[in-house]
Amino acid sequence: MEPTFFHFTIGNLAELVTLIGAIVAAVFSVGRRVAVIEKAADDVRTDLGELRADVRKLGDLLTAIAVQSARLDMVDKRMDDIVSGRIRTNWHEVSK
Repeated sequence: MEPTFFHFTIGNLAELVTLIGAIVAAVFSVGRRVAVIEKAADDVRTDLGELRADVRKLGDLLTAIAVQSARLDMVDKRMDDIVSGRIRTNWHEVSK
């Protein structure tokens, strides 16, 4: 009697079909999860780009505020100098 290597029963066939089905289900499940993760990564990239643009705008606004503050400080100093008499003006002559 020769030994047989391929002796299948209905139970063995059912196990094989179940195993293949589980592997296919796992592959599809992982594929869906990868798709969700890729979508989330794209959303993060988009949000990051928008955030960078907002940070640039905020930097521009802060620069403009700093410039205006410096100008106001110069005007305030000049007004103090005029009031204290350190700077003479001829405004009274212009209004005559």
